[in-house]
Amino acid sequence: MAGRGAVSLRSGDRAMYTLSTLIQGFPGRSPGQGNLGWSSVTLLARGRERYVVDTGSFGARPVLLERLRALGVEPTDVTGVLLTHAHWDHMVNWTLFPRAQVVIGRRELQWAAQSRSIHLPEAYVERLCACTRLRLTEDGEEVFPGIVAHATFGHTPGHMAFEAAGAQGPILLIGDAAKNRVELLTCELSAPEDPDEAQRSVAALWRLWRQVGGGLLVPGHDAALRLVDGRPALAQDRRQEIQAWLGDTVAQVRRFPLS
Repeated sequence: MAGRGAVSLRSGDRAMYTLSTLIQGFPGRSPGQGNLGWSSVTLLARGRERYVVDTGSFGARPVLLERLRALGVEPTDVTGVLLTHAHWDHMVNWTLFPRAQVVIGRRELQWAAQSRSIHLPEAYVERLCACTRLRLTEDGEEVFPGIVAHATFGHTPGHMAFEAAGAQGPILLIGDAAKNRVELLTCELSAPEDPDEAQRSVAALWRLWRQVGGGLLVPGHDAALRLVDGRPALAQDRRQEIQAWLGDTVAQVRRFPLS
């Protein structure tokens, strides 16, 4: 993270982005089905520039495209995709955006290309390695105007968070460096590749969050957060539910709110 020293966007003449939550992440898993893969997908917009940050899993595709089009954005309008890491629930849908430059950490893609981790979508990693629109980034690099990459290794070996100059204040998009509010609050992280590295990354994120004045922070599997009295608090309501067909007809739908 800029040598864990957190070089931050402070200049008032930086590009200012608006943030839209395309898919709200959810901090949960199923004992019988494993990781739900309900990850955060966001859009940073400035003028004609449209950057999707993480892309969700296969099941998110219809919702992702629907939410983009509700904002008047077609897949061909997306100019960049920023991937915090290469796990299947965050990266597979980069292929939906045929004109976008795809940004991922250099160390992350090198690891993903050689790893046998069950959390990686092997074919999509291989295809990304061959993509002519690929851009590999390093810690502290300004990948697009007003958007800086910060190394947050640990969850995966080359995980990156992204800091954007927001129209309403700084925006930190931290992926799975801390997946949800509880991980950020307690610094107890679920199954990182490197626990010590992951702890250092969370500490660095806390320093950066305080340094930028407590702007908006979006974890990989939770609603957006703000600092309130030094503690992470929800900046938006959690809104998720499961619909299930448990009766005798298709019309009988049970809804299970997960707010």
